[in-house]
Amino acid sequence: MRGRSPCATGRSCPGRFSSLSAWIEAQAQLKPVSDMDQLPTSKQVAFAEKLARIKRRAVPDECFRDKGLMSKWIDGNK
Repeated sequence: MRGRSPCATGRSCPGRFSSLSAWIEAQAQLKPVSDMDQLPTSKQVAFAEKLARIKRRAVPDECFRDKGLMSKWIDGNK
């Protein structure tokens, strides 16, 4: 076992995972890569349009530009 790190021997390696967790948290806080990341998914749009037909109301235009708004609209109209 000479020359091997504790992580390679199967022992715990807490420093490695804490830095990984810090990296994941930092990545989660970053701004989206593109404007496309903010748009609702095709499944969200299809589901919202189906709900709108059933409820006989329109999906607001701003919901088609922001997935968070689309999600809130869907939740409020189920």
